[in-house]
Amino acid sequence: MLKKGKYRCIWVIISVAAFIFSVSVFCYAADISGEIDALKDSDPIKRAAAAKALGKAGDAGAVEPLIEALKAENESEEENDRVEKYIIIALGELKDARAVDILLAVISESEEGEEELDEDEEDYVQEAAINALGAIGDKRAVDEIKEIMEETKSAKVNRAAKKALEKLK
Repeated sequence: MLKKGKYRCIWVIISVAAFIFSVSVFCYAADISGEIDALKDSDPIKRAAAAKALGKAGDAGAVEPLIEALKAENESEEENDRVEKYIIIALGELKDARAVDILLAVISESEEGEEELDEDEEDYVQEAAINALGAIGDKRAVDEIKEIMEETKSAKVNRAAKKALEKLK
């Protein structure tokens, strides 16, 4: 008699846990779509917060929207380097090779000085992109990172490049 009650109790606990898990998965998916929508918001603080949340969420479904948001940020006349940095960090956290091309483009733009960022802002963006490339681990980034190491005057960017190259070995 005790065994039946004990097993029934365990079964109830497992059922409740499964229900809670399924509800949390459903809510989680809804939150991701809200954050993806927030990437297009006119408020840069909301865009940065959305990018940060998407990186932490770890959902591969956020990669393409983040890439599109980074492209839009780069093309905007009111480009916000902090938003760009958070998008880049999120792409690094997701560790998806689909982001490599846009991250390499960001590094190239920073290198060529096409953007009108001051040196500190440029360093933050470049450092974030290099860290993201190191986290993703795609060997296509090696030559570009080596080139940056040779050309940069920033100790911060140089340290990030060294760490990324170690990860890419």
